[in-house]
Amino acid sequence: MKYIITESKLKDIIFKFLDNRYDLENFYWNEDEFFDWDTGHNIEMIYFGEEEDFEDNYVIEYFKYPTHDRGWNDEELQYLPSFRFIDNEVTKLLSNMFGNEYEPIVIEWFNDRTGLNAKNIF
Repeated sequence: MKYIITESKLKDIIFKFLDNRYDLENFYWNEDEFFDWDTGHNIEMIYFGEEEDFEDNYVIEYFKYPTHDRGWNDEELQYLPSFRFIDNEVTKLLSNMFGNEYEPIVIEWFNDRTGLNAKNIF
């Protein structure tokens, strides 16, 4: 049997799935940075977690623009800002069900729920 899912229904399905899995509006977050040895710059990050003390239990990482952008070219900045789910089973499941069609919808969900501006999913 073949099912046809309209674009708006696909968005609703993915938003509901992610909202049930991640309550981003009520998550705790923490900012940090790390030194990227490949590019020689600091990358700012935001970690999202369900508990206030989530140092090792965060569920999403958001990579912001570099803190020191001197010397960066457009090619190196293409992937920023972006985010990733720590549990990559989420993206595997969505990819298996919807192919690459899920990516812009998940990015829209993340931006909508956090107020941040991600361009990509890692």
